[in-house]
Amino acid sequence: MFYSLSILMALISNIIVSTLLFKKYYYTLEELIGLLFYENVGLICGAKKLAYWLSNSKEPFNFINAGLSAYGAIFGASFFIILFCFQFHKSIKETFLLLAPSFPLMYSIGKIGCFIAGCCYGINYNGLFKIIYKHSKSAPNNVYLFPVQLIESIIFLNSSTVRLPAIDSCIKPSAQTAVIVSSLEKI
Repeated sequence: MFYSLSILMALISNIIVSTLLFKKYYYTLEELIGLLFYENVGLICGAKKLAYWLSNSKEPFNFINAGLSAYGAIFGASFFIILFCFQFHKSIKETFLLLAPSFPLMYSIGKIGCFIAGCCYGINYNGLFKIIYKHSKSAPNNVYLFPVQLIESIIFLNSSTVRLPAIDSCIKPSAQTAVIVSSLEKI
């Protein structure tokens, strides 16, 4: 339940950040709603499909019971965003610049859900900040682990705070974000 709640919070954070930025990229509210619909469908479908493929399950694909994969979410969202841009004649670069500030924030919130659920757990570790799960369905129970999900969450939250000041300024996101988006556009 907490994992689902964190995924929902990640999607809501994406909507909030994009809503604050969309006018700077010459999107109408209707276009933004369409873009967010495409993006979120891509996020969820990509995350579910890649998690299923990686599980090597012999069972038929079950959308409800399939797990989630962050890499699948990135690929699915990127595919659907590019599809949206072609379909509605929007700039791929400008569209990714609009959405880029929310990506690390969504990932950070999702990783908190991973920590709570015990998935994506770290390696055996007996040092500072070690964690132990007692009732996890995913992580090994009663074993000290490195809290990789929390470290990733902190790093990506920090990354999003570097990009989010663009919301309050009249300038577009940093040159670093533009370089990342430009490299995505070449794919």
